[in-house]
Amino acid sequence: MVKTLISILKLSLLNHQYMRQVILISAISILSLSLRAQEPSTFRKVNFEFMAGYLNSPVVGVGARSLREGIDATEDIFPSYSGAVLPKSSAYVGILVDYRFHPLVGIGSGMVYTPKGWWIFEQNDITDVRIKTFYTVDYFELPLFLQIYARPKLSFRAGPVISFAGITKTRIVTKDNGDRDVEQYRFGENGTRLAREIVPGIEAALTFGNLSGLHGTFGVQYSGSFYEGYDIRPIAFKLGIGYTISR
Repeated sequence: MVKTLISILKLSLLNHQYMRQVILISAISILSLSLRAQEPSTFRKVNFEFMAGYLNSPVVGVGARSLREGIDATEDIFPSYSGAVLPKSSAYVGILVDYRFHPLVGIGSGMVYTPKGWWIFEQNDITDVRIKTFYTVDYFELPLFLQIYARPKLSFRAGPVISFAGITKTRIVTKDNGDRDVEQYRFGENGTRLAREIVPGIEAALTFGNLSGLHGTFGVQYSGSFYEGYDIRPIAFKLGIGYTISR
């Protein structure tokens, strides 16, 4: 009787180990099939991503550093004067095109319209004069990036970005003892120079959601200038949405 019980116990243990192996193999197979089923339909296709969003426009461009240094110098000379050069928020819109030549890797480029700029706030406590000057530079960005498809609903891209300055606009709002005056002009008018600059940079972005449809994007961009010593080079953050169509 005892021998029979031991035999049954050994058989049950063997069956239990066998069942664990079967369960493990089945689980791996089901997981593999589920991952394949969730794989976006962008592999070996050209993907067109239409995108738009918001960014904290950095203080960037030729002359931005000299403006800040000029305000600091004026504050040292005239105690009643105060001023600041501050970043300006703006929106961006564009289209990216990439080809996913590998299940995990793709390469792409595109064109993004990104207005950037800054605004200057100045005031004189004695004369009660307050001046706000808004500078806006319309940049057309040409990115070149490597896309990594880390998860079915998560991808990462990074690469260089070349920005070409387009139209530059200036808007000056002056308040003098309650009187308000507004002046607007483009660079190249009123004796000012026309902004023509090429700004290199680098950008990284994380895409989450439906990679073959509607998704969100969070990006970080660092931009500089070919004009050494005249440019402030900060980091900009982007938050947007996009929609991808595959062909």
